[in-house]
Amino acid sequence: MSKQFSALALCVAALSVAYYLAYYLPRAHDAELADQHRKTDLELAQRCRTDGLKFFNDFSAEVNDPSFGPTNYTWDDPEFHYSAKLNTCLVSVRYLRFGLDSATSFHYNRVVDVYGNRPILLGEFKRIVGVGDNSKEELLDTVKSGVPNYTSAQYFAEMKKLFSE
Repeated sequence: MSKQFSALALCVAALSVAYYLAYYLPRAHDAELADQHRKTDLELAQRCRTDGLKFFNDFSAEVNDPSFGPTNYTWDDPEFHYSAKLNTCLVSVRYLRFGLDSATSFHYNRVVDVYGNRPILLGEFKRIVGVGDNSKEELLDTVKSGVPNYTSAQYFAEMKKLFSE
């Protein structure tokens, strides 16, 4: 009976070690890695917000520079996103200016790669509000930028894609 008990105890010990090595240890390691990724993602998002705010403040000061003439822009709050896919900080900047008549407005939307200091998506257009469903949007000339430029619906759809990556 003692040999059988020893063999049984040895089998239980071997199974316990196998369980620990094959199941428990990898799961504990995966949980630790996931926790490290969450911490890293949070740090990158916080850094992106800090760097994005600095970019936005510098950018809006440049756009509102009084030496270029009077500016009457209306600004939205910027949005920030750290893109793991692009490995960069993205900032969405939106401002607009009303034309001489109350029916016309000029919209300037852009998503900027903060670390590359370059726009990657534009939504620059003139909106003319008409009666009923006669409103229209005309793209502003951004051909020299080499960056895709869209009217509002397309721009916000593309921005949403970028900010979900």
